[in-house]
Amino acid sequence: MEQREIFDRYYNYVYAIVSRILREHGTAEDAEECTADVFLEVFRRLDTIRPEGLQAYLGTAARNRAIDLARTLTRHARNTASLGEEAAGDLPSGEDVERDSEQAETARLLLAQIRALGEPDAAILIQKFYYDSTAEEIASGLGMNAAAVRKRCSRALKRLREQLTAAGIGF
Repeated sequence: MEQREIFDRYYNYVYAIVSRILREHGTAEDAEECTADVFLEVFRRLDTIRPEGLQAYLGTAARNRAIDLARTLTRHARNTASLGEEAAGDLPSGEDVERDSEQAETARLLLAQIRALGEPDAAILIQKFYYDSTAEEIASGLGMNAAAVRKRCSRALKRLREQLTAAGIGF
């Protein structure tokens, strides 16, 4: 698939992910620029991406790039707002850092267990729960019908619960 074809096919998908994350942090121009950055990054690495994993790669790249930009915009807004204020009041407490670290580790373990389900189940769960995609949107991206996506999602969730229980991960 050529770059223009990839851009035309996946632009709305990538923009939806980026704009959802940046909705409270940036402008429409920020979302457009971030979307362009995602495609630039993907095009630079296009030869290393498997065609069947392109949509998942685009989604992950969009999410990560948008989160980074949201953090930067938030940090910039906080720094601008706190000019002249005492900076020590903005330091996070040790409890927040510990909680954030635990949440990040839990998210990492959960994502590893989801990936262990294999394709297309992993892609279905990631699209549904990380990107809030509907069964119809997922089906369109994976070349399946919506009923099959819903059934696979249900079965994949059951297998995921079993894997998490076996791994000793409470939920």
